[in-house]
Amino acid sequence: MHPSTDEPMILLIIDEAASLTEYYADRKVKEEIERLLGLILTMGRAAGVVVVGFVQDPCKEVMRLRQLYPTRVAMRLDESTQVAMLLGQTARERGALADLISRRTPGVAYVQITPGADLSDPGRNETEELSAEIERVRAFNVTDDDIGWIIATYTPPRRYSGDTVPGEPVVIDLDDYLSTRRDDDGDGNRNRKGRTG
Repeated sequence: MHPSTDEPMILLIIDEAASLTEYYADRKVKEEIERLLGLILTMGRAAGVVVVGFVQDPCKEVMRLRQLYPTRVAMRLDESTQVAMLLGQTARERGALADLISRRTPGVAYVQITPGADLSDPGRNETEELSAEIERVRAFNVTDDDIGWIIATYTPPRRYSGDTVPGEPVVIDLDDYLSTRRDDDGDGNRNRKGRTG
């Protein structure tokens, strides 16, 4: 499927995926989450659903479905074994040195795209994974100061709802507003601060 305005791509972002796949307290709910996530990962791509999952620990106990993600990005990792867990046993030989990324180079990562991934055949995925190219990349490093500058420079438009017209902010005293709603005189007119309308 190619995304279009009629059938747009759906991007599902799961931050801290381990909180759903490993650390969730209710076992039945956790199993159902894994089952549904597995279905989305194996069949969703054909329907235009892309899943992006983020974890801090790529071990199999935390991310049991990791082989179903055809594109993987390894940012700075603590151990060489984590590189192998995320990008495959031969990842370091293929140039992925994610455990050696310096703290002074934020945004550096290694990306592995497995174009021939057959999401219904994990055995074939392993073979594809071992031969997939790995690229070193660097993304922007946006600091808190940068974010502050963006907020100050590009203020968001004022939001409004209902019959409120954009412009100066409208301050509503909730107690006053609620008391006027209760002061209905029966004819549909409300008594607002001594006035009838």
